[in-house]
Order: sequence, then C-alpha cells, then structure tokens
Amino acid sequence: MFLGFENEFVIRNIFGEKDVLTGAVIDNINYQPLDFRMTMDILTKSRVINPPSKWDEWDYVALNIEFFAIKEFNIKINHEVLVVNTSAVRKEKNSYVMEISGENQLSLLFGFAIARVQRVIPMKYSIELKAHEKALLGKIN
Repeated sequence: MFLGFENEFVIRNIFGEKDVLTGAVIDNINYQPLDFRMTMDILTKSRVINPPSKWDEWDYVALNIEFFAIKEFNIKINHEVLVVNTSAVRKEKNSYVMEISGENQLSLLFGFAIARVQRVIPMKYSIELKAHEKALLGKIN
C-alpha cells in the first residue's frame, strides 16, 4: 500500500497493516509542476490501533503526504469530493506509480520517485466539513 514511501512505518505504527486510503477522502491536492512535487491531504476514518500519547480524542485522522519527482500527473475530479474506492502503488524501472480510483469514475494517476508522510493529525468533526460528511461519517474501516 505504501510502496515507495520513505517513512511508511509512521502509518503502520498508528493504523497497523490496514489500508487507510480505502474509504478516505482526498481533501486537497497541491501539484507544483515546476518543482516536480505534490502534497496530498487525506481524511480517513480507519481504526487507530496505537494512538500516540498526545492524542486525546478524534473522529478521523488527517494525513499530509508529499510526493517528490512527480511525472505523468493525470487527474479527473470534476468538482466532486474524491472518496477513494481503490488505491495501488506499483514499482516501475526506477520510479513508482500510484493509481487511485473513486466514486463516479473519479481518478488520480501519477508517477513519483519517493514519498514522505509529513503529518498525521487527529481531528474532530465540525460543520465546516459538511461537504465530506458522506465519507467521514460512514462506516469505520
């Protein structure tokens, strides 16, 4: 699931071996083509196995992931919320390719050299997140 991630142990320590992307909402994608990098903010309801000691309570967890040496970036979203149905990372010659597909034929496909989990933040539900309510208040993985 996190092939090509420099520090995938951060996710594994908190969530175990569960797929945290399936059922998650991709909240924001910031693609910077001149720097060949991209950041992705993901909101997940996956069950937390080992919460860090500073975490008191949360409804969902926000992940901030940065991808470096981006190539062949292709996205189809159409002003909708991207709820992840499937995600896969595969290794090619000297890079990795990530494919994410969502509801209503929404998709994201890109190549990268390496990725890094920058932040993992516990969050409480608020009315500002109403657009993501369908995914965030759904069944916990």
